Amino acid sequence: SNATAIKIYPNPTTGNIYFNPDMDGTVNVNDMIGRTVLTALAKQNEINTLNLNGLGAGIYILTISTNNGYYYQKVEKR
Repeated sequence: SNATAIKIYPNPTTGNIYFNPDMDGTVNVNDMIGRTVLTALAKQNEINTLNLNGLGAGIYILTISTNNGYYYQKVEKR
């Protein structure tokens, strides 16, 4: 099932993004070509942080895979 996109902020960002998933899961950040450029773990009921400082400017797709399904969100890195 494709659950509602979670809140990710700030978006656009120049560095860190923060998000709060409803379940534990795995986070993949993909570039627009589909390559995974960053992976992390998401913890339920915590403010999760992703550091995008190492990525170039552009649009990325954040995918969080949980037992509830998949969350997709576009993130702009400036």
